[in-house]
Amino acid sequence: MHLLTTLRLPGAIILPGFVSFALADRVGPTGVVYALDRSPGALAHLERRQKERGIGYIQRIIADAATLQPDGVQAGSALITMVLHHADDPAEILRNVVRFVPPGAPVVIGEFHPEGPCTSGPPRNHRLAPEKVQEWCRNAGLVVVAYQRQTQEHYLVVAQRDH
Repeated sequence: MHLLTTLRLPGAIILPGFVSFALADRVGPTGVVYALDRSPGALAHLERRQKERGIGYIQRIIADAATLQPDGVQAGSALITMVLHHADDPAEILRNVVRFVPPGAPVVIGEFHPEGPCTSGPPRNHRLAPEKVQEWCRNAGLVVVAYQRQTQEHYLVVAQRDH
């Protein structure tokens, strides 16, 4: 199993690498987690934590998720968590991620809800409406299969690459 994950998680909410390690536990040593981030510092921190834990099947990629080429990177699913609100062109990230997964593959997007209390995460004016994220999914060639409000602050969109 190969998972592509794009991460930009605020340190106040979750330790850097938390999601990568959770996914690594899920795929096991015969799988690969591609941890993608624009920040060399974040990925260097992840590398240190990997060495401490002895986990070698997380491959760190320093790149912009909107422009990364799929050369040698193919994943069975993708997780895009707390990333889109940081992006210059969030719709382009979704269009690009579709290139990394096969038809029918799940693509899960987690974001901060604009109606949340804003006790953590970005300010309200930087949060993305779930309807807008779902529209970007459809325009990227993804079929939205589920939407869930996870907490007052967060929501989740589950999509699949169209065939």
